[in-house]
Amino acid sequence: MPTKREIVGGGPPSDGLQWSDIRWDRIIAFGVGVGSSGLYLSRDLFEQIPEWTAVFLVCISVGLIIHGVTDQSWQTTLKVISSAGVGIVLGTVL
Repeated sequence: MPTKREIVGGGPPSDGLQWSDIRWDRIIAFGVGVGSSGLYLSRDLFEQIPEWTAVFLVCISVGLIIHGVTDQSWQTTLKVISSAGVGIVLGTVL
């Protein structure tokens, strides 16, 4: 006679959340992005470094946050943020 587990299907009872299933790269990217944004907000970088450099540093923080909260690959996130950063820097300089 088959057991209940064989009839219902499913694996052993320990098939819960595994540490390897957690997307640590996205969690770390989000944490670093929020941390660097907090550092950026606590210090006024526009007074200490050139404006175009400060804008570029903000784009890096935003890119890390976007990579942390979306399912986009890091290549796609890098393309989007670098394009936005170049556009903002050119707009700032010109």
